[in-house]
Amino acid sequence: MRCYLLLCGVHGIRSGFAARLTPNDLQGGELKIQTKYGAVQTIGITHDLALLLQTCKLPDVPFVAQLPRGQRTYFNMHTRDLPVNGRITKRQLHHDFRKLCGWAGITRNIRLHDMRRTTARNIYRLTGDLRDAQHLLGHAGLASTIWYLQDEVSRVPASLLELARVKPTTEVTQ
Repeated sequence: MRCYLLLCGVHGIRSGFAARLTPNDLQGGELKIQTKYGAVQTIGITHDLALLLQTCKLPDVPFVAQLPRGQRTYFNMHTRDLPVNGRITKRQLHHDFRKLCGWAGITRNIRLHDMRRTTARNIYRLTGDLRDAQHLLGHAGLASTIWYLQDEVSRVPASLLELARVKPTTEVTQ
């Protein structure tokens, strides 16, 4: 679960993509992931995540299925939620996330996708650059990113626009 939370919360990866990432997607300390619309996005990984991922040796099995869950890994569990090929389901991850929230005393109904939004807001607050948040989220258009940050992006006052407006000059240059 820690790996899944780092992928979704710290790295801003969509939960469905995070559940499917395998060692094959890790290249030179960066994750190469396919975005919602098929583009390839490169995301650097934090030291904490790198330490977790280096223990995963099965190239075609998702990271979240290889890492310990209590005393066992998802990969070697025998439950109806796991297909034979060892892939963990979003249902099981969602269930574990709810249990973790309950254990932590979180009563508000939060989703993993809320963590993605929080990460984008934190990046924007730190850098002040919408493009940084856009890149992290893998959005093709800035409009989608602004939707995520709608409470963070302030309105532009008319006085600022007046300052920026180009005033015609009365001088004629020859």
